[in-house]
Amino acid sequence: MLVQMYGKCGSIADARAVFDGIQQQALTPSWNVMIAAYAQNGDFLEARRLFDRAPRRDVFTWTTLMHGAAQHEGIASARGIFRLMPGRTAVSWNSMIAANAVNGDLSEAAACFKNSPERSLSSWNSIFQAYLHSGELDRAKPTFDRSPGHDCLSWNALLAGLIRQGHTAEARNVYGAMPETNVVSCAAIIQGYSQDGAPELAKRVFDEFSGRDVVLWTSMFLAYAENGYLEVARAMYDRIPLWDVISSTAMVGIFAHGGQLEEAKLVFDQMPRHSVVSWNSMMAAYAQKGHTEKAVEIFHAMPVRDVSSYNGLIAAYAQNRDVENVQAVFDKMVTRDIVSWDALLGAFMQDKELEKASSTFKLLPKRSVSSWNAVFMAFAQNGTLEEARSLFILMPQKDVVTWNAMITASSHHGELSEAELLFRRCPERDSVTWSSMIAAFSQNKFLDKAVEAYEAMPEKTVHACNSMLGAFMQHGKLQETKDAFDRLPVRDVISWNSVIAMHVQKGDCAQQAFELFHTMHLDGCLPDAITFVIVLSLCNHYGLLDQACCYFVSRSSDFGVVAVREHYCCLADTLGRAGRLGDAEELVKIMPFVPNSVAWGTLLGACRLHLDPSRGTRMAENAFEFTDRSKTSSPFMVLANMYFAAP
Repeated sequence: MLVQMYGKCGSIADARAVFDGIQQQALTPSWNVMIAAYAQNGDFLEARRLFDRAPRRDVFTWTTLMHGAAQHEGIASARGIFRLMPGRTAVSWNSMIAANAVNGDLSEAAACFKNSPERSLSSWNSIFQAYLHSGELDRAKPTFDRSPGHDCLSWNALLAGLIRQGHTAEARNVYGAMPETNVVSCAAIIQGYSQDGAPELAKRVFDEFSGRDVVLWTSMFLAYAENGYLEVARAMYDRIPLWDVISSTAMVGIFAHGGQLEEAKLVFDQMPRHSVVSWNSMMAAYAQKGHTEKAVEIFHAMPVRDVSSYNGLIAAYAQNRDVENVQAVFDKMVTRDIVSWDALLGAFMQDKELEKASSTFKLLPKRSVSSWNAVFMAFAQNGTLEEARSLFILMPQKDVVTWNAMITASSHHGELSEAELLFRRCPERDSVTWSSMIAAFSQNKFLDKAVEAYEAMPEKTVHACNSMLGAFMQHGKLQETKDAFDRLPVRDVISWNSVIAMHVQKGDCAQQAFELFHTMHLDGCLPDAITFVIVLSLCNHYGLLDQACCYFVSRSSDFGVVAVREHYCCLADTLGRAGRLGDAEELVKIMPFVPNSVAWGTLLGACRLHLDPSRGTRMAENAFEFTDRSKTSSPFMVLANMYFAAP
């Protein structure tokens, strides 16, 4: 029992110490539990070594190894172990059904069910859950109805499947029809209402359930948190009769996700004990906010680490674009899972090291759809079209993301006919597919075809509507942009930015652009950093210094928008054009960004406009530091012209 407990808690070293101290190690159950502990904690290599050393093996030993192989080595390895098994029970067959389903091979799962010599209720549950796992509700429901009986597991699986597919109302009816409900059933309905953005309905179900435990309390405060009610979530957490490591870890995760590191650390420090998951959550919180040093500190403070701990450290370094340390941590890992490999692959691709990414991809022990997509996207965006096309052809499974990326890559490289062909062949289209095709037509100067694609869409999402706005903008069609914008059922910040930018482009519509900006936030849509780049550029174009200063201050004080370099450059240019060269130079020096060639070049242009060669000399020298000297000497050419024109 102790071996099993330590294994489930992730304390694999403690589990092994207890196992090694057992007097009667020849007992098969002890070996089975220890093999399962290694497999569950990601060390399948050690699980297999222990299996090979086991003095006796029963059907559970084989089944445990097969289950671990399916998780860590792939379905082919699991099937090989299944074929070698000297005897099989219903548990073995059910595990094989589940492994095939997780691998996406429903036909093999169905064949296992059909060939199973005895079909218990668990067997029916396994094939039923296989259909649910694959999103095959149309096959899952008849299987559920044909099952000789239903237990709580069957009902809860049906609930979970319906909720995963977004059928919360139907799930609620099933919940009402259940002969007996438990905490799992109630938690599933709470999750469904949370997904639907209705935490108040979830709270009603929570209040009606009599056997509320810490799991249900955790589900309920998570529902509030997922819908943005952090204060209510925290109040519910504080009301839990008895906290446990799961509820506290969930609260740490909530604060971490919301960027509230101090609150996350406070909850973490108040926990009576920490699991490896809570340590990992705290490390991830620091990593997500860019505090790599603190994340590393947490990692080294962990009393026990699992594969997720190392993956978290890799993610922290990768976010900081520290590829060298990513590689170092990866090389030190005794056990790696698909997440570890994908993280290393992602780090190379983020750094545009395509050769290393390609080499790593070839070494992957198991290639998931996400792995294929990641390396394909890297080549599609940064490599040649031929390389992307080759990977696309080789991919064993393609999802809608893959097809969208290939359509975009073909269009980007000027292969519109290929993009159209891929669009027609795409087995499943989402709003991104349609938007990609609209953008492809627009970029290749076929506005009429872009309009046709837009009109043919079965459902016009905001994303697709924004693509159409972009197409009209690209072709300078102000009236069409305005008409399309006015017809939008829902507008987001991208929609507003597009129509404001269109007015700016036309040059004689400044007043309308300013009016749109004010209408935007009155309509409930808050501006973002790009909105302020557009508005400040407009002020700069028309020399509206006072308005530019007002918008610059309003950006942070009224809207809480974090500044970007372009905000400072726009205002500096406006100050410079107005002759306030000293203020412009001071602004560039104090901005929270390292001034680049654009910033210094802006000031140099202002010095030229107002014939100030003395200040211009400093600006030219600074601009030259950030300029490729082998390609251009333009800063000094501007300076020479300035001296020539000076009186």
